[in-house]
Amino acid sequence: MTDNNYGTLQRKAILTLTAAIAALSLPLLLLSSVSKEIGHAHSKEYYNGYNYHHGVAGGYSGQYSMGMQRTLSDDSLTLQQLQQRQQQKMANYDSVDFVSFDIPDVLPNVNSLQDTTSSASVKSYSHLISTSTPLPRYTINDALFSSTVYTHLYALLIYDPATDKFISLLNRNHFWFSEKSWELRLFDCLRYLPFLLRETFPERFLNGIGNGELVIPISSGDYPAVANIDCLQRNNINNSEGTTASSTAPCSNSFAPVLHFGSTFRNPTFFPNIIPMPMPDYNHLGCFEYYAATGGEEVCDGLRGRSDGGELVYGSSGGGEDEFDELIPQLVWRGTDYPFLYLRHPDLQRPNLLGITQRLGNPNTIQNKKERAINKLKRNYDSLSPRWKAVLLTVESEMNAPYENREVPLVNIKFSSFQWKYEYEPWEWLDFPVKGESMTLEELARYKYHIDLGGCGGTTWSGTVQKLAMPGVLFHHVTGAKDYLHDYIKPWIHYIPIREDLSDLLEKLHWAEAHPREAKQISDQATELSRYLGSPKGFGQMFNEHWVQPLKEVIGAYQPVSTTHEGMSWREVITKKEGEDVLVPYYECEGRVMNDCKKVMRGYFKWRMPPKQYRLGGVFEEHNLEITV
Repeated sequence: MTDNNYGTLQRKAILTLTAAIAALSLPLLLLSSVSKEIGHAHSKEYYNGYNYHHGVAGGYSGQYSMGMQRTLSDDSLTLQQLQQRQQQKMANYDSVDFVSFDIPDVLPNVNSLQDTTSSASVKSYSHLISTSTPLPRYTINDALFSSTVYTHLYALLIYDPATDKFISLLNRNHFWFSEKSWELRLFDCLRYLPFLLRETFPERFLNGIGNGELVIPISSGDYPAVANIDCLQRNNINNSEGTTASSTAPCSNSFAPVLHFGSTFRNPTFFPNIIPMPMPDYNHLGCFEYYAATGGEEVCDGLRGRSDGGELVYGSSGGGEDEFDELIPQLVWRGTDYPFLYLRHPDLQRPNLLGITQRLGNPNTIQNKKERAINKLKRNYDSLSPRWKAVLLTVESEMNAPYENREVPLVNIKFSSFQWKYEYEPWEWLDFPVKGESMTLEELARYKYHIDLGGCGGTTWSGTVQKLAMPGVLFHHVTGAKDYLHDYIKPWIHYIPIREDLSDLLEKLHWAEAHPREAKQISDQATELSRYLGSPKGFGQMFNEHWVQPLKEVIGAYQPVSTTHEGMSWREVITKKEGEDVLVPYYECEGRVMNDCKKVMRGYFKWRMPPKQYRLGGVFEEHNLEITV
């Protein structure tokens, strides 16, 4: 690639962004036609480094808030009135035209979480990057200190100018369970990032020693594996209004930027230095790598439509209301029985049904025990994980369908895969709709209502992007976590926002039923956004905003040891501060081609499971709410 200030891909991304802004100038809720996407080789085959357990289709959340009387007062409101009311509730939210794709200072805050990046006393690094504000300068010692914030799933990626190679260092004092478990995501990032860095910023790594070393803290996982869980839980939702504790102090005084490849905390005051990056999955980070490997010319399969050789099932932007009406009028979700943001919500549980050891033959006995189970679940509603809240809503929806003159129940939320050993048979013996058949994207696209119910990391990595494209409307589960992609979607424009505890889901579902034209309009706009982000032009913008710009700022903020420790090498600084054996090299990469890394770990490395309270998934298989019938 030609040498330039930021590399060929960076220049293409910037030119693409400029062209996109100039071309997309239609009024709100309209989008100019995008250039036809071009066919490519299958990027799943090209990029096969990831094999994760996030379900194909995200999920739907149910809402049954205990003690809350559902109101249908919104049924008479127009979409415009709902938008206005939402904007009034969020005084800090800057309404932005859909076609401009500008990133707002504050994302939709339907949980009343303290989620301001413009008005908060602590500015997140993401906010600084989006406003072209330089990041605080940091040194190798600052990067070393940032490792104390984590318990595991953290590494230092170091460019060594003496050897012209990238070296990843792991902290021996952290918890490392297995090379084939949670750590796989981090290791995949460490293998592929050197190639992305060298492709995007060739000039930074051309002059060798002249530019000095570069040290970048990296973390990955469903969400950051931080040590200060007391701070996270202190700032939890703690009342029926969804408000949080008033503390605005950060959970750490570390200020070296950390690139987190996964979901991050929505509240910027928790860890303002953690920068959300594309999730390590085939249709996120894999797409960024594919785009770089093809010279910025092609977009991966995971973000393109079926007609173009991709996997997304688009709604027809030219279809009328009749097409929308033909969709199955049901809220559908299939996915895995995961915990939910365990480090923040350690008390959320899944129910364990006791007292049923075999299939019951008497229908009256089944019905009586089923009703008792439902009542006990209702009494413990606030203790259930979101996905089990949704299952409870499905149970009631199936029971109410005959009395509501519905051809199908309004809600169809069931588990189609399971992460841990768990006894689901007793629920089936009670005719409790816990397990459901898995569905392909084509099958899901036949339904009118979708939801991206958050899982272990509080979001659903594949579900959101897949369901935005579908002809049905997306009910977006707005939680205490966020992904980089969420910067592009706006409430009441691309989705209908749903609270973390699902307490407004039925209300908004009934609103969508009463306003099919507005619901279809939201769906159409989401489909057009999906088409745009899956086009070379749209992905070029996303590549610039969520790879080029963050890395440019991080590279510019780092101060090499030659400016802070005269006469010392980076290795000597690490040894002096940490000792000989604390940080151990794991990979050594040239970054000339994709995944040209060699494993260089030598000597004894203790693999050990993190304590239960620090596991991202907690001990969900042991943390059950006992329901006896």
